[in-house]
Amino acid sequence: MADSHKKVAFVTGSSRGIGKSLTGTLIRNGYFVIGIARKQTINQPSYSHITLDLSDINAVLNFSFPPYEDVEKLVLVNNAATLGHVAHTGYLDNTAIHTTISVNLTAPLILINKFVSSYHENNAEKVIINISTGAAFHPVDGWLLYCSSKAGLEMATHVVNEDFRATETKNFYVFSVLPGIVDTDMQREIRNVPKTHFSRREEFVGYKQSGQLRHPDEVAEKIYEIIDKPYLYSEETLRV
Repeated sequence: MADSHKKVAFVTGSSRGIGKSLTGTLIRNGYFVIGIARKQTINQPSYSHITLDLSDINAVLNFSFPPYEDVEKLVLVNNAATLGHVAHTGYLDNTAIHTTISVNLTAPLILINKFVSSYHENNAEKVIINISTGAAFHPVDGWLLYCSSKAGLEMATHVVNEDFRATETKNFYVFSVLPGIVDTDMQREIRNVPKTHFSRREEFVGYKQSGQLRHPDEVAEKIYEIIDKPYLYSEETLRV
């Protein structure tokens, strides 16, 4: 049970990819992990699952972080993301715009706000990790939804840090983490996009064929290093 652990982490998108690997890494290092995802794929004593669809904003609004008192560290990892509909402007599905922004930006902002509000008075060290991407900084044709939503989350990291400085809020660390190109289901999805919707598709096919994709476990270990000793990092955006 979480009550017997001194370190507690909340990880969105814990059912696969980086989220699943990071959950395993955290558990091995003594954390109790609460996974937030649509599906449960982890069954361990130090893991609890909350079934939540981050595109359902009403469900996210009704989510509450449980109270913790005698803990040393509290962590929130906004990892869940969707590529969304890949198509050039004018050919996008409008419902997909709403869904993608909800999952990639609106839900993480609500969770950050709730996390800070819930644990503001807690003396534990608090760490927020937002999983970012190079697409937050560089436009990619066909990726209007993914680039825009991830750019918003990137800026949110810096604004939250500015808020903490302005209000002299202590014991909180907020980072945006760029994991590079990782071998996940999203990469498979990218490789299956029709060429007419995304001019760089063959480039991403080449990443897989040439073995350039990173394993999620490798990335998880790097993210854990930040979580473990956040005071060592002076930059707000980190490449791992």
